[in-house]
Amino acid sequence: MLHRDMPTKMLNVLVATPSGRDGQGGIDRIMAALGDELDRQGTDNVHVEFAASRGKGHIALSPFYLAAFMARMTALRLAGKVDVVHINLSSRGSTYRKMQIAWLARLLGIPYVLHLHGGSYDEFWEADGFMSRRIRSLFTGAARILVLGRAWRDFVALRAPEAADRIVVLPNATAHPALPRRGGGDTAAGRMSGAETARISCSSAASATARAPRNWAKRCAICATCPAGAPRSPATAMSKAPAPRQPSTGLPTG
Repeated sequence: MLHRDMPTKMLNVLVATPSGRDGQGGIDRIMAALGDELDRQGTDNVHVEFAASRGKGHIALSPFYLAAFMARMTALRLAGKVDVVHINLSSRGSTYRKMQIAWLARLLGIPYVLHLHGGSYDEFWEADGFMSRRIRSLFTGAARILVLGRAWRDFVALRAPEAADRIVVLPNATAHPALPRRGGGDTAAGRMSGAETARISCSSAASATARAPRNWAKRCAICATCPAGAPRSPATAMSKAPAPRQPSTGLPTG
């Protein structure tokens, strides 16, 4: 069972995703799949709220969505209804927006988890310069950093060595097929299910809330359904190859 060792106190997670749970971009759909898995599990002691950080429509509207997200985070903190912020991150504008969210999270005393997406982040994050130092601060301030493969783990560790012990490999998930497999192609053994991803998410981010001044909250930044401790990673075998480049879909990112 994925929901053993549940916390006795409600754990409130705020997820920053580009267009919200109903968005159609890649990050939105991954987060929606995790949300569906949590709903399926029926984790009564965990409340996950999804909010848009970039918003739908023209990029000119994104500052308004960002301001609304930050206002929502502040209101939830003042009401004692947010314990962890899960920040989905890709390059360029997404990073600039998430720097502001992370800054406010630190100001409010909320631990945050970075979930790195985007196949060209190594081109975006250069080794030197003012912006490189800003990005490094974003990563070193995170309680946990989720990456899609070993190549990205090594890259982030090179750019932000202070955070190397907080990087966890978490491949993207896909739902198990509803119909029997026929013909060639990948087998189900080569995929990550939503349940497996939820389980690894729990282990990988188990210490996110432990850095906050609360001794109960050694749980996952996604669903808090695994005991605190070192990551159990069936993802390791899947993460030997570098993360593939992700083609642009024209949909909002970050």
